[in-house]
Amino acid sequence: MRRLLSLLLLSLTLPTCAPVAQAPQNVAPALPYQRAAFGSGWTDPDGDCLDTRAELLVALSTVPVTLAPPDCSVRHGRWFAPYTGQVVTEAGDLDIDHIVPLRYAWSHGAASWSAQKRARFARDPVNLLPVSASANRSKGARGPLDWLPPDPGFRCLACCRFRSPGMFGLPLRQTVGLVESLIQMAGLDWPVPDFSTLCRRQAQLAVQIPYRASGQPLNLLIDSTGIKFRGDGEWLARKHGASRRRQWRKVHLAMDAGTGDVRAVEFTSSRQGDSPLLPELLAQIPPDEPIDTVTADGAYDTRRCHGAIIERGADAIIPIPRNGRAWKADCPAAVARNEILRATRHLGRALWKTWARYHVRSRVEARMNCLKRFGERIMSRDPDRQTAETHIRIAIMNTFSALGRAEIEAVA
Repeated sequence: MRRLLSLLLLSLTLPTCAPVAQAPQNVAPALPYQRAAFGSGWTDPDGDCLDTRAELLVALSTVPVTLAPPDCSVRHGRWFAPYTGQVVTEAGDLDIDHIVPLRYAWSHGAASWSAQKRARFARDPVNLLPVSASANRSKGARGPLDWLPPDPGFRCLACCRFRSPGMFGLPLRQTVGLVESLIQMAGLDWPVPDFSTLCRRQAQLAVQIPYRASGQPLNLLIDSTGIKFRGDGEWLARKHGASRRRQWRKVHLAMDAGTGDVRAVEFTSSRQGDSPLLPELLAQIPPDEPIDTVTADGAYDTRRCHGAIIERGADAIIPIPRNGRAWKADCPAAVARNEILRATRHLGRALWKTWARYHVRSRVEARMNCLKRFGERIMSRDPDRQTAETHIRIAIMNTFSALGRAEIEAVA
């Protein structure tokens, strides 16, 4: 149980995936609260005649909605009002509540935001919830320490929803206090380790990354990316120049193209090359699990990589450099690589990539983007803690991927 709780606490220190809706920190505003500073209410940015309120009601209704003439507002539908536990069918009986109230945000740092950021925050669907008008007026601009929903069954979830826009990225001290409050509200008698114990445990925390078995031979997609842990941000460095040396780490991933889950990960220094890590990534796949193909970019066109792929009984889908030459056919890896070279010269690079389905590799690049959505930098400084933090991010990614993802089919 301690290991699970440590994993939960450390995951709360990661930056959020929705930076627009991050809750601001507690700082005294220089100016009194002004509602107009968050924009002029609901807008219609996509020009479809439905403003933000109407689009939210349409998306959350459990039945098709009825629109009022001239089809620019919602009249009827079926919604669940979570604060009171009621089912509402009249759109006029609903208010759109800001989970983090605008006045609360203003007094906790939003006064220093730009006008564009405040406007995005006010209309961000992550921070909006349709509730009964009476409950919304009862809540006002109060946070969960001063107000909780009348429905007891939603109170714990309401606290999580209130903190979910901004609880990620919390320092360890604030994270411990938050989790203590949530555990107490849930009626559980769980001890919460203090921040110093949590920091020590992070270095020895062995994170088990969950994944789904596809039941078929794996089609692995290999790629690597750099992630910063020290130095100025990209915008600040471009605008004013780097004020101090920036330091990076590299994350090497092997993703199952069938399920979208990350199956293997290596965390190294920025000086480590890409190709030497491919055999180690393949070694993390159970020996009794068959691998059909391994797709990677031209940086992995080495004898060691081709040899490791051949040893697992897989086919390599690795483009040969334009100036690449045939290898001496003294081993199975060289023979397989020369076959790729012959096919590329015969078909042309573009046609070979289409025939070999090399472009599927873009999915692992998208996965890298998801990894960086947790934050452009890692918070830890010690290599062991950095490894644990990276593994936690990937475990969260795989968990959310298992909940469901879009199925893409070619229509033309």
